[in-house]
Amino acid sequence: MNQSEIFQFSEKVESDDPICKDAKSFPSSTAIVIDNGSGTIKGGWAGEQNPRLYFPTWISKVKGNNGSEISVGNNVRKADFARGTVKSSFDENGIVFNFDCQEYIFDHIFAHLGIKDDKINHPICMTEPLCNPNWCRKNMSEILFECYQSPSVAYGIDGLFSFYANRIANFQNQISSFGNQNGLIINSGFSSTTVIPIIDNCPMASESKRIGLGGFHCTDYMQKLFTIKYPLHRNNISWERATQMKEIHSYVAEDYIQHLDLFAQQKKGENNDDGESKTIQLPYVAQTTTIISEEEKQRKHAMRVEQGNRLKEMGQKRRLEKIQEKEIELGRLQSIQSLKETDLGSFENALKMEETTEDKLEKLIEKTKSEVEKSKGIENGEIKLEKKQKKTETDEKFEENPEEFVSNLKRRRREIEEGKEKREKINSQTTGRRNTVAQSKRMKAITGIAFDQTESENDNFGMNDEDWEIYLKAVRNLYNLLI
Repeated sequence: MNQSEIFQFSEKVESDDPICKDAKSFPSSTAIVIDNGSGTIKGGWAGEQNPRLYFPTWISKVKGNNGSEISVGNNVRKADFARGTVKSSFDENGIVFNFDCQEYIFDHIFAHLGIKDDKINHPICMTEPLCNPNWCRKNMSEILFECYQSPSVAYGIDGLFSFYANRIANFQNQISSFGNQNGLIINSGFSSTTVIPIIDNCPMASESKRIGLGGFHCTDYMQKLFTIKYPLHRNNISWERATQMKEIHSYVAEDYIQHLDLFAQQKKGENNDDGESKTIQLPYVAQTTTIISEEEKQRKHAMRVEQGNRLKEMGQKRRLEKIQEKEIELGRLQSIQSLKETDLGSFENALKMEETTEDKLEKLIEKTKSEVEKSKGIENGEIKLEKKQKKTETDEKFEENPEEFVSNLKRRRREIEEGKEKREKINSQTTGRRNTVAQSKRMKAITGIAFDQTESENDNFGMNDEDWEIYLKAVRNLYNLLI
């Protein structure tokens, strides 16, 4: 083989199954032959050399505007596989179990053979797997006789049909004697492989075997091997392409050990003289390089600069609007606070309308004022300048005396860790009554504050919202005790 020869994948063109129009030319005695395989189905007229129909056992049922649309065989599109609506009438062992799908397949076969009558007036010769259960044959016969009113049905194993047909062909071609009545059938199908011995022109059912290994498993195994060896081409090695490699470029080795040694001695990318090694090109799209001129680059750069400036202007405008809103809110709060000196009654009414107190109003004014100053500082770049100055000071300290700077950082960290360990130790200690020391000190702090607040005989603690602020004071006192 020429080493420069590279094989290409042939992409499957989606096309519908042909519709025959000469069904009336066949007499009613001519049988319809259906090879009901688990991978592909063949259908045609008895006496013809080749089948009329050849399609996979795929059935797709998609809901459309006009109801459910059913597609069979080659009419099933790749989009249906993506939707996950494709089914089969066979199970993983090659036995028919979904007879609704099988009825759709019969409709497809009879319609594309050109039979337009309400019933089938032709005998039907149909294949079935080895050791087919009686339940499957019963349901199949029920469909053919009751739904299609077929006059007669004959079942047979496809391997036996092929064996007898080859014997007759060899006898006619004078290759072998027709009297040889012994043989061995090895039929490898889509989902299983059957082995049937023939002795005295009769199959030995007791010695026949069915192995759960077929073309599906070989294709699946090949696809997994290629995806493991070439992980970058995982998406390109589809099921259809793995099937092409198996059916077109694979072969059966007569001496398995010899071929293993042959491939072990080969170098990567080289072909041997016998032609067993082949190179297959995966489809690819060449990358197109576009040359951009300097004027185009400058134009795009100017556009990016203009967009950046526009975004900056929009951000600055939003920040100014927020500052104005906060200034208006600050002025409103300050006007409420100024009523305290001029009109005390209006001041109290304003506090009730705001649902706040005098202390909270002062805190809110301080908070709003700090936010306004901070926003103005960010707008003017003062805060950034302060951060930059702090960073510069830190860098200068580090440059002046790096050892002292690092030792101070370590000392501060050590003090923080020691304080943390001290607090954890105090919290873990108990007073003997399931209370920790920290809890006891907290209760003492709250008790002390309560006594300070309740010096008078009338205990009105809790009536005002300000009374509950003692818990905040207690937390501060507790923190001071722990430190």
